[in-house]
Amino acid sequence: MIADDGDLQTFVTGSHDQLLHVWRWLPDSNDVSCLYKCTGHALSVEAVVASPDRLQVCVWLSFSI
Repeated sequence: MIADDGDLQTFVTGSHDQLLHVWRWLPDSNDVSCLYKCTGHALSVEAVVASPDRLQVCVWLSFSI
């Protein structure tokens, strides 16, 4: 999770299809919406981590042989 604003939370996911998504979640209604879809990664997105100040996101790319 990169942001927790009480009623509104934001998190990032990565996937094997080379996409990174930034999501907004409203826990009270369990509503999830995609804010950003980041494309153009040459490899699979294996891990995503936010800096302690939540101002930067680091992405780990990997490939399978």
